[in-house]
Amino acid sequence: MQHPFRFTAGLTAFVLAAACADSPASPNAVVAPASGSEARQSASTTPEYDWSFSKKVLAIFDGDETNMILEPSTSGTIIVPGDVKWIEYELTATRAPAASYPVGTVITKDATARIDEDIVQACKNIFPSVICTWGGSRSPSFFSYTIDNSVVKEIVVDLHNFVVCGEEFTFTNHATLTELGPYPPGTSPQVRQASAPLVLKTGACPPKPKNPGCTLTQGYWKNHEWPAHPLFPGSTLENWEEKNGWSEFEWHFFDTKTEWKAILSVPPRGDVYYVLAHQYIAAILNQQKGAYVPEAVRAVLVNAYTYFSSTPRQRASVPRGTIIGWANVLDQYNNGKLGVPHCDDKNRGGEDSDDDSDSDSDGDSDTDS
Repeated sequence: MQHPFRFTAGLTAFVLAAACADSPASPNAVVAPASGSEARQSASTTPEYDWSFSKKVLAIFDGDETNMILEPSTSGTIIVPGDVKWIEYELTATRAPAASYPVGTVITKDATARIDEDIVQACKNIFPSVICTWGGSRSPSFFSYTIDNSVVKEIVVDLHNFVVCGEEFTFTNHATLTELGPYPPGTSPQVRQASAPLVLKTGACPPKPKNPGCTLTQGYWKNHEWPAHPLFPGSTLENWEEKNGWSEFEWHFFDTKTEWKAILSVPPRGDVYYVLAHQYIAAILNQQKGAYVPEAVRAVLVNAYTYFSSTPRQRASVPRGTIIGWANVLDQYNNGKLGVPHCDDKNRGGEDSDDDSDSDSDGDSDTDS
């Protein structure tokens, strides 16, 4: 389906460059003498290529598509509510022989490699605080493809901030290069990874308004329609991808392989990841709905984002009590106990009441009726 926005197309070019290996050569590599038929005959395994791999933020642009202004830094940017930024990434993969071989030697091992681009996951992680889409082809082959020579590829990502202030995110765009052999049975391919982190600051918040809006709990959001998606009119933050041709990318909650709304139906059963996830999703949706977010709650949202976007091993190092503490702050906010009132039937829009109670094994519960 045609994306409703015009993106800057990614530039693809082939380059020949000196290899700068970012990891040791495979232990199966053969370093043959420079010449001699005896050397050719003694080689018992296939000679190999080696790859280097890197990714970086090439440029950051402010403004609209017709008047882009280049920013001086590529390590971070400020994206205030109502703003859009254009991020241009460059990925470089360089192939070269892992050693010098006799003239006439055919080098086949690792002549090809697969690149897996992870920009979609990076966009999922900051959704919906900052909403991003990407330029270039949207077919899955654009994000996973095989190369057989040195290559430079570029991709343009646009970041939209509609409501978030006073928060900071590290937007990390990963990519992986896997050398494709041929490998002997039982030998694992060599894998190289490259990342391009970008710090997103959302600017200072104005003072608390006289009308701070109101909040709803996880129980409410589990059973009711979500806020409208600001980039796709007629869609909500829950159903926008299937209504606009983006469902092929499976918009999961961080690395859970579970859709955002479905997370709210997962019983925590003592798992603090889901205890926090339920409260985080509700708080994020209240924010997107227009409810004021106190400073203490903003700080917890940033901590929760960092936690969810970390690896499982990194998350395991966070004390259980810390995670429960974050969840309790967000639970108080969602229940109207931190300076922003809870929505009643009048200021939530007069929906019919439902039994929206929700509880977890740690004893926290909330109800929206």
